[in-house]
Amino acid sequence: MISNNPIYYHVKFLFRNPWNKPIPQFYYMVKSKGKVILKSRTFPNGITEPIAVRQDQETEIYAIESWKEGSPEVYIDTLKSFDEIQKIIGKTPKIIPVDVPYLRFDNIKTVPNSAPSTGYKRKTYKIVSGDTLEKISKKFGVKLSDILKINPQIKDKNVIKVGQIIKIPTQGK
Repeated sequence: MISNNPIYYHVKFLFRNPWNKPIPQFYYMVKSKGKVILKSRTFPNGITEPIAVRQDQETEIYAIESWKEGSPEVYIDTLKSFDEIQKIIGKTPKIIPVDVPYLRFDNIKTVPNSAPSTGYKRKTYKIVSGDTLEKISKKFGVKLSDILKINPQIKDKNVIKVGQIIKIPTQGK
């Protein structure tokens, strides 16, 4: 007899900063199909409480600034279905690492979306004084060519303006 009930796995996430260190007391939010599953913060070791992840659905991970209503949220990553994670890792992971880029909520406003022509998932970034596209690409760990690909309004890679909003591709095309 085949069951129509979805299968859930309980996993924990380990949030790590760009230097591969755990992030204690990190506010995060987990969504599936656009619905919030959990809003919480990490323990002092950077690990989350157990989260029920559905076997057949993608799970989106966000950083949030605080508990305040309407607090900015920053898209970090989308975990493929748990079946896909198992194919990559080859086993049922107990703790899934999540790499978090350097975040400043005062100049990052993000929306989870996809550019239909490129297939990139992206976030937006507001240019501040002293920024260059090369510095921004290093800061977010992406290729300069990928930034240019999803920002066709940038005609010259050496010409950007303070206050300009650009798209930043995230991990995974």
